Amino acid sequence: TRRLANSPDDAEDLLLAGTGQLMAGMRDGDQRDARYRAARKLLLKAYQRAGSDFRTLYAYNVSREIEPAYPNDNDLTVLLEARGLAPSVTEISAKAGLVLLHKGRHEDARRVLAVVINNPHGGEAAQQIRALLDAAPGGAGGRGQAQAARAAPDGLGAGEQPPK
Repeated sequence: TRRLANSPDDAEDLLLAGTGQLMAGMRDGDQRDARYRAARKLLLKAYQRAGSDFRTLYAYNVSREIEPAYPNDNDLTVLLEARGLAPSVTEISAKAGLVLLHKGRHEDARRVLAVVINNPHGGEAAQQIRALLDAAPGGAGGRGQAQAARAAPDGLGAGEQPPK
């Protein structure tokens, strides 16, 4: 609070404050919605100051989870942009892939989730996501699709852009 009072436009301080609000909301379910909305305001301001920070984009997306319309097309765009900035962050790829599955974009989901299911240290999370892919339309037991996913480990193909 003191840091923001002294430098209200500092992107790093805004990100830290927004993340703090998210964590407080995660700890206290009674205050979750209020904390997430407070976080969103801080994170939007941080994004205006430093839009190319994947942490800000991802934290903003987390703050949207409380909304009844989540995930909407903009939420997916934000996730894919965060993933584009940090493709090796497994948590972002997993969430983006799951939202793509939710939206019915199964082939895109397979490509995005390749980084997760092919992670040798992915553990149970990778197994669960592999099972979801197997169950998705076109899953074919996941074997052929998993091979296709391994062939495109960067997620969306080269030159492809997330939807606007």
